[in-house]
Amino acid sequence: MRRPTRSRPAARLFWGRPLVHWLAGLILVGSGMAWSRPPGGLPRPVEVPGSVRFAHSYGWLPVDGRRVILWAGVEEPYLVDLATGCPDVRGARVAGVTTHLRRLSPRIDALVMDEMSCVIERIQPAGGSTLRALGMRRDQARALPVLPMPSPGRSP
Repeated sequence: MRRPTRSRPAARLFWGRPLVHWLAGLILVGSGMAWSRPPGGLPRPVEVPGSVRFAHSYGWLPVDGRRVILWAGVEEPYLVDLATGCPDVRGARVAGVTTHLRRLSPRIDALVMDEMSCVIERIQPAGGSTLRALGMRRDQARALPVLPMPSPGRSP
């Protein structure tokens, strides 16, 4: 007695691979995407000089009208200078801080306040002696949401 032959689904082509895999491979090779990764794996994000890792905010405090302390970690404070022309940060309603690729970068990211984006000019570590001299402690810090993309609005 002869066994019935199995029919292959129409979506299968060449050695049992789904047609979708073949088409995706052709598209990747044709667009050059298959060759865009470096041999070591995924490409690293471009780091702007002066940028810092900033995936989560542990709060902020105003130092004066144009400077704030931002905590990127419990023990990771940074002194941040804002661009000239920004309103006094001590009296402004701060909505958050923008970041790109989990980094806070000068001249790219901004402190968003009163529906205005104030560009960050400079970021520098604020050690314990700096915090003591300014009279700042993290337990006094205010909440600061991290905004993954720039907020629409005016920029000075």
